[in-house]
Amino acid sequence: MQLSGETRISVNVQQISSRFQSMQVAAKEILKKCEQAVGDHRLYLDKYNQCASWLTAAQDKFATTCTGDGDQDDLTTIEQKIKVLEQILTEQQQGTSMYNRVQEMGEKLYATTAVEGRETVRIQMQELQTAMESFYDNVASKEREQQAKRSKYNFVPPQVLLFNLICNFLLKISIPTGGSVSSRPAILCANG
Repeated sequence: MQLSGETRISVNVQQISSRFQSMQVAAKEILKKCEQAVGDHRLYLDKYNQCASWLTAAQDKFATTCTGDGDQDDLTTIEQKIKVLEQILTEQQQGTSMYNRVQEMGEKLYATTAVEGRETVRIQMQELQTAMESFYDNVASKEREQQAKRSKYNFVPPQVLLFNLICNFLLKISIPTGGSVSSRPAILCANG
């Protein structure tokens, strides 16, 4: 049985229409995946920039705290520096959380990113992690240094304590101003 020209054209049109619809559905799925990948990249960049900005602000706070750092700092200055450094250290958990979100988003990108892009994301995450670890090592080191300075202020040598005790004792007793030098020990012993 031979198909007429119109029947063949009709069959060909149906095949072409069916293929077009299949391609259209496939194109829509590909477009949806591309839009999702672009959204994931934007979210990664947002989380990365948020974490990097937070780290920069913390580094600035640290730099400001360490400005004018010297051996001649008084106890009040040392106490203020310790307070700020301890505050920065308490924020470490927040920074680690932010970095973990960046890493999570970065790893999610690997499936939809070209090799060069994956390498770029991996390097960005590695540099951010290294910067955070180095920063918190520096903060902890500076905080220990300030604690050591504070303990030097809080340490009072025994000679100073003895001197203060004697001075306080002498202030409590009344020493007459009259008399000879040789009679003063007897007066001190009588009052003691």
